[in-house]
Amino acid sequence: MLSILIPVFNYDVNELVSSLIAQTKQLAITYEVIVIDDASNKNFKNINRKIHEKPGVSYIELDGNIGRSKIRNQLASKAKYNNLLFLDCDSEIIMPDFIKNYSPYFNCPCVVCGGLTYNNSAPLEYNQYLRWYYGHRREFKSSEIRNKNPYASFSSFNFMITKEIFDKIRFEETIVNYGHEDTLFGYELKKMNVGVKHIDNPMSHARLENSTAFLEKTRDGIKNLQYIMKINGNEKHLMKDITLLWYYSIIKRLNLISFINFLYKKTESRLLKNLTGKNPNLFIFDLYKLGYLCSLS
Repeated sequence: MLSILIPVFNYDVNELVSSLIAQTKQLAITYEVIVIDDASNKNFKNINRKIHEKPGVSYIELDGNIGRSKIRNQLASKAKYNNLLFLDCDSEIIMPDFIKNYSPYFNCPCVVCGGLTYNNSAPLEYNQYLRWYYGHRREFKSSEIRNKNPYASFSSFNFMITKEIFDKIRFEETIVNYGHEDTLFGYELKKMNVGVKHIDNPMSHARLENSTAFLEKTRDGIKNLQYIMKINGNEKHLMKDITLLWYYSIIKRLNLISFINFLYKKTESRLLKNLTGKNPNLFIFDLYKLGYLCSLS
């Protein structure tokens, strides 16, 4: 028995839902698909309302946007079955046995993460290159690599968890904007000694934001990271698992926050010029994130 849970915002999920239903039917699995729309624009609502006609699908529209954490908690609360498969709306099935690959882990007392991948070909639009390049080089990792540091590698993009475990943790609803809600969730799993197993069952990240939008989301994520540190009391284990926080802690220990902030303000426009250009550099991206975090302090 499987509950497939998909939060959606301004994206067409018809093909995704159809593919999931086809795979579950092939395996004769009792299933449900719950899609909650987080106040998308009218055009996408009209497109996605069609999925309500598909067998086993519940489609719900919210009047106002409630954010990535709260909507996932709502999805879990509405689920009938014990196995919860969370998928992002902009994911695309590339594995013909995607559901089958998860089935051996039904009712597993651990969290199972399938992973994500990106198209091997760079996007034609250069202003999408930063998002693709970052995802291709940093986010795409084999299960072997992810299992070396399983909690830090946790991603809410594509994972399965039992309802029993989820109800003990849930996503932190005070995190509203984009970014790092899954970082905190993974950290809570670690504190509760809930196992995380990574398998090679990826979905493709189909939506690529332009560089400006991606950088805005990055800044939102860093603000969330700062908030997570605040509510967790600057725990050393959290810093150790997140590279950005690790370097920030070193800078803070050396009393260089003000100096790095000064350099960041002086070079911000040049950093952004590279990151929004045709040949963005990920080292510069790392410097930009570190400088921005220091500027918040």
